[in-house]
Amino acid sequence: MKHIIATFCKGGSGKSSLIRYTASTLQRLNYKVLVENIDEQHHQNCNPVENPDFTLYDTPGWLTSELIELLDAASDLVKENKEDLKILVPISCSLDEWQEFGLMLNILGSRHLLDNIVVIFNQTDYRNTDLKAYKALLKEININYAKTIIPSITAIKRKQETSKIKNVFSQLLHEVIL
Repeated sequence: MKHIIATFCKGGSGKSSLIRYTASTLQRLNYKVLVENIDEQHHQNCNPVENPDFTLYDTPGWLTSELIELLDAASDLVKENKEDLKILVPISCSLDEWQEFGLMLNILGSRHLLDNIVVIFNQTDYRNTDLKAYKALLKEININYAKTIIPSITAIKRKQETSKIKNVFSQLLHEVIL
C-alpha cells in the first residue's frame, strides 16, 4: 500500500483539493483509495475501503498533535520502505508561502522525510517569473518538485471538475505517484 500525505503549515494552500482530485483520479483508474482526514475543517469524507492500494491523508494548515503523530508514523514507515510514502506540499509562488515552507522543511527534515517531499506548484502558470527562481532553489536544496503545475486552485475549490482539471491531475499523478 502507498501512503500520500498532503501537508503544508498554512491553510488555504490547496491540500484538501489536492487530496480530493488525487482520490478521484486514482479511483477512475480503478485503484482502491482510502482517504483519512485529520483536518478539523473536514473537507474530505472518510471512506471505508478494505485493502486499499493508496491511503491519502488530508491534513490541517497548522501544527496539531494529530499532524505530528502522522508525521512520526510516516517517519517510521520510511525506515521500513521509502517507496511507500509521498508527501505532497502544494505551494504557490507567493513570498508568504515560501517563508512558511522553511518551517515545513524543518519539521519534515527532523523526521528524515525530505526525500519523500514533492512540491506541487499551484495558483500559478509556466510564465510566472518567480517560478523559475523557486524551482532553482528547490533543486539547490535537493527537494523534488513536480513539473506539472496546477493553474487554477480556485476552480478546484469550487468543485468545478472540468476536463482540463481532470487532465492536469491525471498528468500530475502519472508524474509523481504512479
